[in-house]
Amino acid sequence: MLSSKGGVGSFPSGVSSLICFFIAFLAYKKVSHDIISRSDWLFFTLALGSIPLWYMTDSALNAVILLSIIDTLGFIPTFKKAYHYPFEEQLSFFMMMVFKDIFALMALEEYSLTTLLFPITLDVSTIAFVVMVFVRRRGKNRETPQR
Repeated sequence: MLSSKGGVGSFPSGVSSLICFFIAFLAYKKVSHDIISRSDWLFFTLALGSIPLWYMTDSALNAVILLSIIDTLGFIPTFKKAYHYPFEEQLSFFMMMVFKDIFALMALEEYSLTTLLFPITLDVSTIAFVVMVFVRRRGKNRETPQR
């Protein structure tokens, strides 16, 4: 995004990456590794395996496309967990990420597919996630008797 003249609107994506690494580290330290499924490892491996391709690309657009794919693959286990346990997610965090990306999009100095694709991909997947969790919570509330 920076190389395609996204300017200051590119920085929230970098900060978000650092926050995601920190959250991943905390989750790794806190969560029992017994609950990590084979499909979680598969998506993790696919995401990691595509990082060298991203690094070797000579085009900013190709890098953004790969990065969008990597991020989406990395988000699939979160979707899976939230589908089964919708009340364990803090949706306020995900909504803050959507608003952060909206403000970052407005702060971009130049609009192109290269500067827009990644934050839009993040927003679409995050909004789909939030909607799915709301629907699942509503369905779970109907299944259990009210106290």
